Amino acid sequence: MTRNMQALIKAIAEYPVIAAVKPNENIVRAIKSRSNIIFLLGGSILELGKEISGVREAGKIVFVHFDLIEGLGRDNTAIDYIVRYFKPHGIITTRNNYIRHARDCGLITVQRTFLLDSKSIESGIDMAIKGNPDMLELMPGVIPKAISDIRGKVSQPVIAGGMITTVIEMEQALQAGACAISTSNAELWNMGLT
Repeated sequence: MTRNMQALIKAIAEYPVIAAVKPNENIVRAIKSRSNIIFLLGGSILELGKEISGVREAGKIVFVHFDLIEGLGRDNTAIDYIVRYFKPHGIITTRNNYIRHARDCGLITVQRTFLLDSKSIESGIDMAIKGNPDMLELMPGVIPKAISDIRGKVSQPVIAGGMITTVIEMEQALQAGACAISTSNAELWNMGLT
């Protein structure tokens, strides 16, 4: 297990709420929040380096959603560029080929999977097995039954993300087997969990 992965596990154990931040929204608030982990959901390559540096300087773990970065191609060279010049701890993506290359570059990988129906759940399980990401992010995160079902079929830790707007929904996702939740709702970044 890499040092970055050990730090991630420790950060989740301390507080399992991940601040998900869209470009130019709430980055300062996320950095000042109780959340130890920040997901940057897109942004331009012109701003990304500054945002990643700010998160790292605050002692927090930062991931970039590779599929949403503006100004970069969608290939392995773009991942190499991100690693060399921005130095995030990890990436989020929906694509297996990026997962494999990012892992080879030493990044922690989170594969985002959208739960639309039973077929998408099967596809998500298959992608997790074939791509072998470090973690899965299941969206929307307000479906405890699906979280529980997938968690029982994959070896990776599961993050519940999307549409989580209350402490009760956070707790339900964690009770269903998610190790953490990600949310763009800044009010939840400092909430206590019972």
